[in-house]
Amino acid sequence: MLSHSQIVLLANGRVLASTVQNGESQQDFAKLFSECQAHSGQPGTLPPLTKVLLNDEHYYCSAGKFTSLSGDSKFGYLLLSSYEKSLAGLHRTQETLVLDSALATLLGTAIVWLLVRKVTQPLRALSASAQAVGQGDFSQRVQVTSSDECGELAAVFNQMTENLKRSRAQLESKLETLKTTQAQLI
Repeated sequence: MLSHSQIVLLANGRVLASTVQNGESQQDFAKLFSECQAHSGQPGTLPPLTKVLLNDEHYYCSAGKFTSLSGDSKFGYLLLSSYEKSLAGLHRTQETLVLDSALATLLGTAIVWLLVRKVTQPLRALSASAQAVGQGDFSQRVQVTSSDECGELAAVFNQMTENLKRSRAQLESKLETLKTTQAQLI
């Protein structure tokens, strides 16, 4: 981004203009220009980037010369582009993503837990009633709250419990009759 970039214009080792606030001295920029020019590539290619530290901020620096119509190259430039502000923005974005991911995971877990609880509640009620019926309590009924598979299962369970209750009552009645008949025979 251009807002993170600075430029320094030089002529004969002197700073003509600079956008660097609280900048380095003219000698520092002249030295930096010389160092960057020493690493320059072939004519007609882009100048290489050099990492520099100015005012406790890290920059990529590129240097080049302007050739005048008469062929001399006494004018030059330094382009400085800060990469710390971009990295700080990236770190803020990463922190936001981590926080959002954690919140989404917690929210998703809570929703799944509630849905599982809602789905398994009728099954737990059916299980408790089945245990009671298995111990001989035929008065247990499961409340039918829906018309889905769980509701159908609850209705069938209630019908089965009613049938078992009637069958047991008939068995007890026949057992009484048999005991009475046996007592008469004796």
